[in-house]
Amino acid sequence: MAKRSKMNKSQLIRDALAANPRKSPSEISVILKAEGLVVKPQYVSTIKANWKKARRRSPGLTMRGTARRTGAGVGSNGAAFGAIREALAFVKAAGGIESAKSILATIEEISATVG
Repeated sequence: MAKRSKMNKSQLIRDALAANPRKSPSEISVILKAEGLVVKPQYVSTIKANWKKARRRSPGLTMRGTARRTGAGVGSNGAAFGAIREALAFVKAAGGIESAKSILATIEEISATVG
């Protein structure tokens, strides 16, 4: 059984792509060959495409299913999605859900005292 290598080829390719963003996959392949890693330009191209795809994905909320296709969220429900987006922006600005809860509790206390 072959021994596994300690280096991660994909990560080395991503590092080379990050260091040389304007280089083609063929040029990246030559650069990596000079460093001792033999990879085909097609493999570099595949890693590059997957890396770009992963960077495009947003870590936030995504709409799935019928809401995206049918236009749900527009009209009467559009206000609800707008409120959710604003609430999400508030939580991010507060620095997390716990901070947001603390701020809301403080607002509630002030409101009870004033009103």
